[in-house]
Amino acid sequence: MQISLFRALKSINMPDAAAEQVVHAFEEHIDMAVSEAMKHYDDRISAMQTVLEAKIDAGFKSIEAKFEGRFTGFEGKLSGMQTSIDVLKWVVITQASLLLLAGTIAGYVKLAT
Repeated sequence: MQISLFRALKSINMPDAAAEQVVHAFEEHIDMAVSEAMKHYDDRISAMQTVLEAKIDAGFKSIEAKFEGRFTGFEGKLSGMQTSIDVLKWVVITQASLLLLAGTIAGYVKLAT
């Protein structure tokens, strides 16, 4: 575009230096207008980025809380199962001891008779 503008200015017999100044001023005006227009979009993008980051953080915290709640529930259930296993282990040990004691007594009674 700058070449077309420069040629148009030259076609009306404008000196090279003046034509270059007009082209340069026009380019600066376009750059400034584009920058001002883009600033609005940059601000909106930054705001959206902030909102999205907050939503993503909240989502991860929610997921983390759900997992933590489930793991806490599993830990409680596993602790209860461990207690039941410990009780069952002592019941088996007690029964085995009683059977051993009963067998020993029966053996002595048989030997004594």
